[in-house]
Amino acid sequence: MIYKHITELIGNTPLLLVPETVHKIPYLILYAKLEYQNPFWSLKDRFAWYGIRDYVESLKNNPHAKILESSSGNTIKAIAGIANTFGISSKTITNRIKIQEQKDMLMLMGVDVEQLPSDGECIDLTQKNNAVELIEQECNQNKNYIHTDQYRNKLNTQAHIDTTWPEIFSDLPDISYFFWSLGTTWSSWWVTKFLKSKRKDLTSIGVVSDMEDFIPGIRNIKEMNEVGIFEKSLYDDIYEVNSIQAIHSSIDLIKKVGIMCWPTTGAVYRGLLHYFQKNPILDWKPKTWVFIVCDRIEPYMSYIKQRIPKIFHQEHNLCFWEINPQDQEKYAKSISPQELYEILQNNPEKLLMFDTRSNKSFTLWHIPWSINIELDLLTELTDKWKIFDKNKKVILLCPLGKQTKKLCSYLNMWWFDCYSLEWGLTAWKKK
Repeated sequence: MIYKHITELIGNTPLLLVPETVHKIPYLILYAKLEYQNPFWSLKDRFAWYGIRDYVESLKNNPHAKILESSSGNTIKAIAGIANTFGISSKTITNRIKIQEQKDMLMLMGVDVEQLPSDGECIDLTQKNNAVELIEQECNQNKNYIHTDQYRNKLNTQAHIDTTWPEIFSDLPDISYFFWSLGTTWSSWWVTKFLKSKRKDLTSIGVVSDMEDFIPGIRNIKEMNEVGIFEKSLYDDIYEVNSIQAIHSSIDLIKKVGIMCWPTTGAVYRGLLHYFQKNPILDWKPKTWVFIVCDRIEPYMSYIKQRIPKIFHQEHNLCFWEINPQDQEKYAKSISPQELYEILQNNPEKLLMFDTRSNKSFTLWHIPWSINIELDLLTELTDKWKIFDKNKKVILLCPLGKQTKKLCSYLNMWWFDCYSLEWGLTAWKKK
């Protein structure tokens, strides 16, 4: 088959049967929709083309033209990949790029990457100077700029209504279940309504990240509510999955089925297995379930290596990411803003304080005497070298006091004296 342009390769991705010998759920006929076979390796290729195709003729080969999106990975990667072929440049403004390979890939593709300081971990569309608002300001100031706006653009859904779901229904008209990884939730919000209008008995299940963990591409419940699109009533159930569960489930699919998927897909697969453990198929009638394999695993190797180093023969006596919830609760300690303030007034030399936000956030404001090391790097340093002085109190600072809780527990398990700031820097500001 010969194609004339890369956009002709978007869509018509295959469905692959996951054998019952792998998932071990009686009467379940399970298919994976391999969206990583799109040219830029993800489901987002579909929206990227829908979002820019109407502007191509007016923007192509214009040295001043630029397409802007708030994206930390797949959406802007696909936009850039397509736009580059028409001589159009692209830019992302975001506070969510947490994996270096993703940033490296975007820079390799020529994307202008602007990372914002942020007290939180998610775009809040109601907050002043959020990424989307800043993009709108740039577009208003330059008529050659276009904002594809994945958070509010209905083409994000229309791309799936026009292509993804007709492809699935054409191959599997008897689909009974659909499983979603919930990120912005914009695609699933509209598409779930569309699917349920076609099949009243369709069961829709959502998968989110554990509140104190991070899985690239999906959010936790709090983050989704901050975006303002999430509507819980659309989903028959919601499952929380942590990064270790997601990675191991991805590895199962890679080794047993040959699906080179990344942890978001692993999270969905884990949630799927959990759902059927709680809700076995009792009527002895085969049920068809489809889940989306969003993209490939290669851009996330450092993320996996950090969390499960033994896969790569990097052994630790105790790996930070393998702490179980019981030990996390047992060893966690916190300090109130008032207690911290009093120590700072009298004996600041007794403290080691680490502000784990981005450097830009730290530069805007921080607690005196604190040192800025972002959480992922601090975790890596701690995991390898246990860098702190055991004669000092170690204070970990983050926006809400939740992201540092696990690292605090880990350090205390190694006989350090470590505390998370209760309710985080948000509480300190208020106090």
